[in-house]
Amino acid sequence: MPSIEVSTFSDPYSYAADLRNGQYEVLCKSSRPFTAETIRFDLLPLWLKRERIDVPWIMRLAASKVPRAAIAFFDDANGAPLQVNGVSAGANDVWIVGPGTTHYSNDGASNIRTMSLPFDDVAAIARNMIDSNFEVPANSYVIRQAPATIDHLRALHSEAEDLARANPTLFANSSIAHSLEQELVRAMVGCLAVAAPAAARRQSRWHSRVMTRFENYLAARQCESVYLPEVCSAVGVSERTLRSYCHDAFGMGPIRYLWLRRMHLARRALLQADPVSASVTKVATDYGFWELGRFSVEYRSLFGESPSASLQRSTQGAPVGWNMH
Repeated sequence: MPSIEVSTFSDPYSYAADLRNGQYEVLCKSSRPFTAETIRFDLLPLWLKRERIDVPWIMRLAASKVPRAAIAFFDDANGAPLQVNGVSAGANDVWIVGPGTTHYSNDGASNIRTMSLPFDDVAAIARNMIDSNFEVPANSYVIRQAPATIDHLRALHSEAEDLARANPTLFANSSIAHSLEQELVRAMVGCLAVAAPAAARRQSRWHSRVMTRFENYLAARQCESVYLPEVCSAVGVSERTLRSYCHDAFGMGPIRYLWLRRMHLARRALLQADPVSASVTKVATDYGFWELGRFSVEYRSLFGESPSASLQRSTQGAPVGWNMH
């Protein structure tokens, strides 16, 4: 049965935990309060979604073990350019979401539309539609579309959302829903059938591998002080390469990214802790922050409240964005 669900979020942790088809970690890069909205309208087996995030953000996606073919694109031409595995995606681009780890970064507000289908469904449609075998992408990549193609895709996606919002009963009508679904599926498969240049695929694949090794190294030492030469040695790239890749993926260098991630981990811990038995000092030192005065100042600057205020709030926090659907 077709369905629609609208959700709003005031922190990146609950937002990430609500996302489907993978494991997500979302970090806010701005001191402005995090706000986001998702509108999910499913025409089974086709999943459709529009999501708005109002602040600069970083996201890491590890795709589900039961993957779906997914594409994403900007709702309009005014979104800030998005980095997908270090490659810039603009107004006329579609990014294909592969089954490996994908890193996203955006330096402004974003309004994005997505759609996905099980890989087996896409393969069958591709054989009938373009007489071609669909190959599961090895990783995520960006592909440029003709303006008319992306405009048509936006229009269909928007039409489905408008119908679902205005008249859910009509949206659930099998003949109407089926007709719209078929149009959307054909448009989606048409985008998937456009092959990215081999060089672009290689760049995205190598970027994803390097950044995954980097993330794994940091995850094993998230409460420790790390030094760039040691990180580069473990990851197997030069300092220049790692800095370049981190700026492409996150909009910041590796040490700044590590600091931001540890700050979010500390905030998650404070929001989940029992204010009677826990202390700011214990949480801060658990995540490698030894200069408590400096930690407090930087924490307030990043999150808009003191660490002690976070500890006193009885918030039901979620793990820092990691959740399997």
